[in-house]
Order: sequence, then structure tokens, then C-alpha cells
Amino acid sequence: MPKQRIRHFPPMWRVYQINGGYVVKDANGQTLAYVYGETDADPAHELTMDEARHIAREIAKLPTLLTLRHTSRFILITIAIAVVVIIVSALVGHFASHYFAE
Repeated sequence: MPKQRIRHFPPMWRVYQINGGYVVKDANGQTLAYVYGETDADPAHELTMDEARHIAREIAKLPTLLTLRHTSRFILITIAIAVVVIIVSALVGHFASHYFAE
């Protein structure tokens, strides 16, 4: 099986109004999603234009949300490492003072 090329869709993703809905595009202008709505929509079967705009805006937020998730993970790992370093330093200090006391 051939290796698939990973595609990148750089932020900022933007929302543009089009006839009958909205389109989400990446920073290079690549179309990522169309979300259609109706001005006289039957809410049981179709999206209103307001609902379509809201969904398109949420789609456009995805790169920011993914970046925050990775940033949060990095912060948690950094805090965990710092806590381990503090505990190890305290243990080394305790054992050093206990075993090497004059």
C-alpha cells in the first residue's frame, strides 16, 4: 500500500458567506467545508442561516482548539517534570544530610 501524503491546512481558518450558506477556508484559500442554510428553513429539516454561520465559525476554530490541547499537554508534562525534580532534590537533600552529617 503506498504511503499517503499528510496534508496540512494552515491556520487561520476563515468563514466567508456564499449564496445559501458559508464556506470555511484555510490560510492558503483551500476550501475546507461548506455549510448551507436557508432563510426560510424548516427547523425540523434544514439549518437556518444563523445555525449555518454558527457551525461554520465553530469549524474555523478547530486549529486554535487543537493548538490549545497540545499546549495544555506540554504545560502538564512540564509541571510533572518540575514536581519530580523537586521531589528528587528534596530526597537527595534529606539523604545527604542524614548519611553525610558530621
